[in-house]
Amino acid sequence: MGAQPTIRLRETQIDALSEVPRLAILERVWRLVEDDWLAENEGASRQLGYERVMAGIERARGYGIETPYGWGRFAQLMVMLGDEFDLDLPWAKEILAIPRLHEEHRLDLVEERGLQDTEDLEGSQE
Repeated sequence: MGAQPTIRLRETQIDALSEVPRLAILERVWRLVEDDWLAENEGASRQLGYERVMAGIERARGYGIETPYGWGRFAQLMVMLGDEFDLDLPWAKEILAIPRLHEEHRLDLVEERGLQDTEDLEGSQE
């Protein structure tokens, strides 16, 4: 039996390979919200939408949201509440920054509060 060939990868190659699945996930998150984002931001380019959603996902990661599901939820909240809802709405930032709550629960709380605020606003306009 001959010696088995050894593959040696440099650290930069390993980093590049590990980035591939993450990029595929980010693309799926964008496709999930693309139509709704474009409808909410009439006249904006797909490229701008993609860049804003990717920036939002980076902010989500800053809150400890690290799952593809969490990134998708955060992107949906961006469509619902505005691209920078976590920066514009102090209560959203507060909720997202609660370390003891699981990311899914924090996202649920932000969504519930956002829906309540929307209902309250619509009720006051009647």
